[in-house]
Amino acid sequence: MSLNLIPLSNHVLAGLNFELEYYYTNRFAIGAGLSVNAGKLSNSYGLNYVHPYFQCGNIVLINRFKIFDGGDFQTSLFLKSGFEPVEISDNTKSAWVAAITNTRINSSIFKATNYFVFQPGIGTAFRFFGSNCLFSTELSYRFLYGKSNFGTTSSFQGLELSIGFYLDE
Repeated sequence: MSLNLIPLSNHVLAGLNFELEYYYTNRFAIGAGLSVNAGKLSNSYGLNYVHPYFQCGNIVLINRFKIFDGGDFQTSLFLKSGFEPVEISDNTKSAWVAAITNTRINSSIFKATNYFVFQPGIGTAFRFFGSNCLFSTELSYRFLYGKSNFGTTSSFQGLELSIGFYLDE
């Protein structure tokens, strides 16, 4: 589990990231991840929203190659690819919440689009005093592909930083 920071034009949006990986050799792993980011923005991406609220999440497949494993310190290269729904609304109530609570939302104050995300990066991990808990950091670049209903794909891609913890076997 980690805290991730994603770029949005001139903003940085914080969120949570959950990943599960399986090392099928000492160096290679495959896995899946889920991340959710949300927050208020000052940029409405040309939609004339008074109080823009942005949300995105992604579901990705992860391929990881461990380039160094010194026991207490690890470094790896990874590639994440998957699906990323993005929404912007003119209120703090999202369409996701509206769908769960079965309430209606005015479509003129809500826009959504879907992207394919491709994310290469590098990660490091430090072991805590011989335990199986590791402090991890990842730096990656988010490439998004798809047709946008607001803004441009370049508005939502750039460097992503993740800081968190994970358990080692």
